[in-house]
Amino acid sequence: RNHCHVDFTYYKSNTLQRRLERRMVLHKMDTLDSYAKFLTKNPDEVKALYADILIHVTGFFRDPDAFEAVTRKIFPKLLKDRPPGSPIRIWIPACSTGEEVYSLAILLLEYLGDRSSTTPVQIFASDISESAIQKARVGEYSESISREVSPERLNRFFTRTDAGNYKVSKSIRDICLFSRHDVTVDPPFVKIDLISCRNLLIYFTAALQKQVIPIFHYALCPQGFLWLGRSETIGGFSNLFSLVDKQNKIYARKNAPIALSLQFPASTYVPGKQETIKPRSFARPAMDAQKLADLALQAEYPGVLINEEMEILQFRGRTVPFIEPAAGAASYHLLKMARPDFTPDLRALIQAAKKQNAPARKEGLRFKDGRRVVTFNLKIIPVKPSSASKERYYYVLFENAAEAEEPKSSGVTRGRNKEAAKKRSGRSSDPHLAELEQELTSNQEYQRALIERYEATQEDLTTANEELQSANEELQSTNEELETAKEELQSSNEELTTVNDELQSRSVEQVQLSNDLLNLLGSVEIPILMLDNDHRIRRFTPLAGRVLNLIPTDVGRPIGDLKLNFSSPGITLDLDQLVSEVLETIESKEVEVQDRQGRWFRLQVRPYRTIDSRIDGAVLALVDIDVLKQGLKEVKAAREEADKANRGKDMFLATLSHELRTPLTSILSWAEMIGKGKLDSEKVNKGIKIIEESGKIQAQLINDLLDVSRIIAGKLSLELREVNPSTLIHGAIEAVRSTAELKSIQIETAFDSTIGTVMADPVRLQQVFWNLLTNAVKFSAPGSKVFIKLEKHKGKKDEHAQAMIQVVDSGKGIDPEFLPEIFNRFSQEDSSSIRVHGGLGLGLAIVRNLVELHGGTIRAESQGDQRGATFTVLLPLKSKHPLPEPRIHSDKSMSDEIRLDGIRVLIVDDEFNTRGVFTEMLRSVGAETQAASSAREGFELLQQFKPDVLVSDIAMPEEDGYSLVRRIRALSPSQGGLTPAIAVTAYAGADDARHALSGGFQAHLAKPLEARRLFEMIARLVKLKPEST
Repeated sequence: RNHCHVDFTYYKSNTLQRRLERRMVLHKMDTLDSYAKFLTKNPDEVKALYADILIHVTGFFRDPDAFEAVTRKIFPKLLKDRPPGSPIRIWIPACSTGEEVYSLAILLLEYLGDRSSTTPVQIFASDISESAIQKARVGEYSESISREVSPERLNRFFTRTDAGNYKVSKSIRDICLFSRHDVTVDPPFVKIDLISCRNLLIYFTAALQKQVIPIFHYALCPQGFLWLGRSETIGGFSNLFSLVDKQNKIYARKNAPIALSLQFPASTYVPGKQETIKPRSFARPAMDAQKLADLALQAEYPGVLINEEMEILQFRGRTVPFIEPAAGAASYHLLKMARPDFTPDLRALIQAAKKQNAPARKEGLRFKDGRRVVTFNLKIIPVKPSSASKERYYYVLFENAAEAEEPKSSGVTRGRNKEAAKKRSGRSSDPHLAELEQELTSNQEYQRALIERYEATQEDLTTANEELQSANEELQSTNEELETAKEELQSSNEELTTVNDELQSRSVEQVQLSNDLLNLLGSVEIPILMLDNDHRIRRFTPLAGRVLNLIPTDVGRPIGDLKLNFSSPGITLDLDQLVSEVLETIESKEVEVQDRQGRWFRLQVRPYRTIDSRIDGAVLALVDIDVLKQGLKEVKAAREEADKANRGKDMFLATLSHELRTPLTSILSWAEMIGKGKLDSEKVNKGIKIIEESGKIQAQLINDLLDVSRIIAGKLSLELREVNPSTLIHGAIEAVRSTAELKSIQIETAFDSTIGTVMADPVRLQQVFWNLLTNAVKFSAPGSKVFIKLEKHKGKKDEHAQAMIQVVDSGKGIDPEFLPEIFNRFSQEDSSSIRVHGGLGLGLAIVRNLVELHGGTIRAESQGDQRGATFTVLLPLKSKHPLPEPRIHSDKSMSDEIRLDGIRVLIVDDEFNTRGVFTEMLRSVGAETQAASSAREGFELLQQFKPDVLVSDIAMPEEDGYSLVRRIRALSPSQGGLTPAIAVTAYAGADDARHALSGGFQAHLAKPLEARRLFEMIARLVKLKPEST
């Protein structure tokens, strides 16, 4: 009462006892005292007991036959002669979680059909459980209701939620009003057409039922219906309800008057507030009135016992002269049964006794009884059954005034004397009369005997009737108890079903988890070992069995007893101690270990935590880090290699700076001395020659860098054709002859005339031979010899014949330790600042790449310091038939002077010195020139100067050479749109040449360039120039 604000005093004790015993069993308690103490200390258990007492056994369309009966026998009568717009009002006490409420709503809307739009429906649903009301308001139920609700109704009256539940549609919920309401305490809803109170009365005692049923009668409309459960009846209230359907317990309200007290106490339910609630005191007129009536037997005068509503509870003595049944409907109301002559005095005297709470008396009241006038005194005595009861009762005593004045004893004596005298005188005077008197006396005695027998039989019948009524009440009570027990069993069955479903679900989940764990452990590529708190093996993965050399029988053995298949280099690994430390500190530990095959693992030891965060062992995992270790090793080696490459690059850049600055110094110095004009002609010629040689050295350095860049980028392409290698070797010899003659070095050859041909790029292959010969001459001592040999090399049986070219010198030789690196980029045996021979260390790297691009190989051999070196090149042969040997032209034929007399040349370059050099160079051979410093200026001069050839740079500010050529090609032929153009640029790659030719230029020359090549190209383009039209 104090916690849940509900008084269960007049609920059936058996039900309460069973629910108490259930809770006691759950908490393993034997006595009520221990459970009572447990309740005082655990408010949550009070709520649980409260929820347990409120047995929520319900469902959608529970007992379908009864719902069908409601549709056939109640709904048609509710709609018959109903005024338009008059709402149908339904009240459902003890609605629980709302299933029956929504079932009735659905049933009624289906019955109404199209009339639902014109017939309002109001459904009031109440319960004393706030949690049940909250759930009912939401109207969301599990998927299991599909067993109770048809698919058609589910589609029409429910919506599916994201969680897979069913929710009652808003149109149904809008007509249902849910409220917390105690039918035994709170005022009822009124003007109700149908009250559905199924299986609520079975939990009430008879006294509580007698209070509730009249309340339902009061709440119903005159044509209303009451729908009870199968085991419930209206008891002794057949004057209030008539039976409509015995099987389904449907009753119709009678228009019978009833004394009903609607003075309900104020509701004691205050949300969030706890207060002490005293037990309700229900009227117990049978018990209390009987006690008071027994006391009334001691009273001297006739009277009645009434309650505060003036209802007669008991009759005592002969009250017929004063009160008698009134005409019309039967009633026990005192004022209706009293004679009208003294009714006002009776009402006033009762009110005085109520007001003063003391006896009230009035004398000399009179009324006429037939021909005589009866004088009496009226007395009202207030009485209270007990000090704890709030109910009050009143004795109403009727005192006959005449009897009060005349002693009863004297009157009786006189009467008896007169009667005896008459009898004596009669018998003596008339024998016939005496005989008649004797016969009359005999008949009177027989009649008195019959009356006594009748009265005895009547008493026996009354007793039997009372016993039958008592037995009927006991049977009804037993039936209600059985129904209650049935509902409790059903509730327990539903709970067991729910628990079983949960256990089944958990069993399925457990099997699924077990399967998942088994598959996970079987498929994960990580050795995992699980130990218990005693360091015994609990489980391990198949991979752990292979790595740690475990077998299934090792499960249950201590980890310390096993000799596992790994160790930790550099430290002593005590696995048992490591696990102990993890279990003590609850912290993970890691250590790197190796198995016997040398593979690296990271051993991770972590605490084994249960779902309730309890430590129940340890988990060992071996993460394969062998690839990581190898990667780290490779990274370290790569870092060392990168450091070495960076050092080599720095050394190369220093060498490059030195190699570029050395010839540049000669060029600048001699140019300065020649510019002063103080040298004779011989020294001037010498300076010019040195400047030319230094420029060629710089050009060669730049070409080598470009070749290496192309090789690295994979953009070095070959223009292969069938060539005679001897021809290319002769060309290379002529290129280095002047250098060899300066050191008095003889170049000797030995060529096989039947060598055949090779598929090669003649320019690139000649570059290979030139590089090898240049190195041989450079590193040979003055006066020595360089030997070059060309012959056919016969390989193994399955190999094709090859051309073998060997270049042998007798120079300083190669250190054997340096031989493996001699063909690497930027590699030089002597890279110190005191080295004798210059260079970037790129020549042999380019040679190797060019040879390999031709499908050949190259190797270097040396016997050591000052013992010379031999370089051998092998190239695949193409044909057995050699090409004719080339004819070597003399230097004189190669140096015939070219004249450009009368040819107009337009020079466009943003560099002032370049423009000046090209202008003087071309004018020296007779050409007419104009120079422009930008593409815009060159375009304007072209239309004025009308040149025969355009010589233009590519990279210029604001507008480049490509843009200039495109603008020229857009002109008409008469405006110079067909003027041949030569691209003279420092972009010297093959791709740059192709880009220039496709961009509108007719030729591409790389800077620096020889004057003769420029003169030849201009002459050839002028010769090929089309005539302007």
